[in-house]
Amino acid sequence: MSDPLSIAASSLAVVGAADVVLRAGVECYHFLSDIQKAPASIEHLKSSLENTTALVETLRKHIQKHIRDSGSSVPSADLVELQPVFKQFNSTIVTLQRDLKPLSVRAAKYSKMSKTWASIRHVLEEKDIQKISERIAQSKSSLSITLSLIEGWV
Repeated sequence: MSDPLSIAASSLAVVGAADVVLRAGVECYHFLSDIQKAPASIEHLKSSLENTTALVETLRKHIQKHIRDSGSSVPSADLVELQPVFKQFNSTIVTLQRDLKPLSVRAAKYSKMSKTWASIRHVLEEKDIQKISERIAQSKSSLSITLSLIEGWV
């Protein structure tokens, strides 16, 4: 069994990592939303990003609630039992962060240029969009499972 301090620290680290992914997801979503005359694949990616960031936000709130409810120097039994679920969430967050990085870099790099599809299509090739969409869908599935597990304790 882990000591109370490491349980609290790892739980807070998961919340911090989730915040980073939420910011990146929102940044990517806004970048994609600004593209005029975007193809259906961009719309699909935006929708997937929106759903995934909503899942991350919900999970982050659940974890914060468990941390807050624990409230003492000794973690609650639920917090201890949820550690494997938190680790899974953290793993998914790390993967999602890695998968969003290329899109975040492009969003930052091309934020000042015209946002018509004709001017930005060289930045986001269809195969890249498809790859990012598939990875986000995988993360979304993992997040959904994690949410189901956490809600079982709520």
